[in-house]
Amino acid sequence: MSWRPNPFKIGRTYRIKQDFRSIQFTFVSGQIVRFKSEGYSRYDSATIYAFEDTITGENFQWWLSDNEDESRWEELFEPCE
Repeated sequence: MSWRPNPFKIGRTYRIKQDFRSIQFTFVSGQIVRFKSEGYSRYDSATIYAFEDTITGENFQWWLSDNEDESRWEELFEPCE
């Protein structure tokens, strides 16, 4: 569990707003992902948000390092209605 407030809700879907990479994962604009879980890597000083692509079932992770602003999620993810 991270020290940050979690902006995502388990089971909710999110639309990717712009292409971006996180570690080895590539998120594509328009892609719909479902939030699965949150973790924390002390070694990397990063919060790890896990998602699943709603069409392919492929797993993705967004790593947000401790020195990044948590509001960045709003630039990348948009909740689906």
